[in-house]
Amino acid sequence: MPCSPVKEGGFDISAADLFNANQGYENTIVDVNVCTVIRYARHPGPYMFVPQSNIMQKQIEKFLLLTVMLTLFFAPGFAQPTNTQKRPFKKKNVIWFTPNVANQINGIAAGFQAMNVADDSLTINGVNASLGFLGFMALPYVLHEELSSKKNKTPGFMEVDTALTVINGISASMGGEFAVSVNGINMTFGFTSAAQLNGISVSGLFTRCHSFKGICISGFRNNAKKGTGIQISLFNKCEKLKGIQIGLWNKSGKRGLPLLNWGI
Repeated sequence: MPCSPVKEGGFDISAADLFNANQGYENTIVDVNVCTVIRYARHPGPYMFVPQSNIMQKQIEKFLLLTVMLTLFFAPGFAQPTNTQKRPFKKKNVIWFTPNVANQINGIAAGFQAMNVADDSLTINGVNASLGFLGFMALPYVLHEELSSKKNKTPGFMEVDTALTVINGISASMGGEFAVSVNGINMTFGFTSAAQLNGISVSGLFTRCHSFKGICISGFRNNAKKGTGIQISLFNKCEKLKGIQIGLWNKSGKRGLPLLNWGI
């Protein structure tokens, strides 16, 4: 389909004229299909129909849309599989990628997020190394929730003591693991959102879990429904604690104390 002429300054300019007029200029794009000319601001000219800022805005909109779609697609849950159709059990040994559709990985699991995309269980026996994609995506929501005025309200997911993803061994993540249970050592620069933490957990920002047994260390806040062991952070909270809390402000049950608190 031929391209219709473009009206500019009272003159009819065809696509061929536009192409010839813009030869020799750097960073100039002529699209004869839509009859547009894109020229960066440092090369101004009479045929600047699409501003550079509009192009950047469209790219940002595409990125945000892709981010939302990936987050919704990969979002796991704190529950057992609800699909009544029985799937074959899939096991991978030595090394495998995440996310995936496997039910068990014996060895090293590496990738974007430790989870089963088929809304099924995943058990990792060995080492989990992930980028923590969901941790990065959920961080603004977690920050808003943790810093909001409703600090005494327990998030709904913390009422659930099971998770689809269980890691037995060592878990290391950049953004953080989401909807997991870890038995062993958990480390993340972001935050940990878990059903159960048994062992040692170190998070750069937050740790939120239904229960823990061992030591939970966070850069900003620990939040648990029940726990046995030690919480270390600027702010610590545990509804039912058997152990001690060390931080700027600590709350065990209904009692809040600075620096040191305990529960029996």
